[in-house]
Amino acid sequence: MKKRLLSILLALCMVICLVPTSVFAESETNKKVETEQELVDALSDSSTDIITLKNDIAISTTLTVDRAVTLDVYGYMLEITGSGSVINIKSGGHLTLKDSDPTVEHRFVSDNGLWKLDEISGTETVRGGVIYGGTGTKMYYSTYGGGVLIEPGGAFTMNGGSIVGCKADGAGGGVVVQCGDANGIFTMNSGAIIGCVAESGGGVETDGGGVGEYGQFIMNGGVIEQFDTPENIYKRPATEFVARFIGFENFLELAKKQDGVYTAPDGSEFLTSMDLDCENFAGTIRPDDICLADEIRTENVLSGKIGVRTFLGKSYQYEVETSAGVLKVNMGTDHVYKEGEEIRLYLPKDKLILVRR
Repeated sequence: MKKRLLSILLALCMVICLVPTSVFAESETNKKVETEQELVDALSDSSTDIITLKNDIAISTTLTVDRAVTLDVYGYMLEITGSGSVINIKSGGHLTLKDSDPTVEHRFVSDNGLWKLDEISGTETVRGGVIYGGTGTKMYYSTYGGGVLIEPGGAFTMNGGSIVGCKADGAGGGVVVQCGDANGIFTMNSGAIIGCVAESGGGVETDGGGVGEYGQFIMNGGVIEQFDTPENIYKRPATEFVARFIGFENFLELAKKQDGVYTAPDGSEFLTSMDLDCENFAGTIRPDDICLADEIRTENVLSGKIGVRTFLGKSYQYEVETSAGVLKVNMGTDHVYKEGEEIRLYLPKDKLILVRR
């Protein structure tokens, strides 16, 4: 009997040892919210570890974070309708931002670099959840941290989502990281900050407008694709990622023949007003910048056949099958082209941009 009891105890010990330790750990509490009040209540509830948006939420005042909590925007829009930063992270607070549905599309229009929400006719597309509309927190004579203000001793970890269309009179249109007895910390593993403006540091303000030493700004597994003025980014994106992010839809496989001259796989030649010294690149052009070619034009011309036609309200978008691939072209409504109709397209050399891949 004693031997049998000992065998049972040994077997139980082996089973317990094989069970993952996570089984015995406390489970995280995930609270789903659909209104401003539910969101505010969840932030103040210390028993809630994760807050998940289940709807677009408009808030009237700044959200305060003074503890460790994860906010999952889940593809939705978190917009502040009043003035102030969208989120203020206090000393001891640690906000982790994530996005479990990065496929949802939100549309914006650019107004002198500041992106404004326009879900109907916006020309700029952001995928996934968005923090939007902050105007910054008043400090001294200016506002700071339009999207997120990180106070000394606070921490913000960005694992997804985007901060879009936020502004500040002073610094940090997207995020400002403050220092003090304990520095604020911003760690950006994923996500994006775009279409934000400020006097200094339209995206992230540390010291000097880019990335410096107000607090700590850590990028782990991320890449600064392009640091430039909003106008230059819009007109001359440096990489395919940036180009797609701001609305370029046509990409051509090109090879350099000589300075200012590039060829497509079918032998078509294209003149450009720029050169790019790298092996992996592409040519790109906006649908609005492609024109119909007249009969005498020969350079930067592609013959094509009309495919899918989409009505956009003030224009039609055509998918044109060419020897260099399918190109999307926006044209007016005065003349409607039919499927199968042949046309000649002109790609102006000052609109044909070369981007790194």
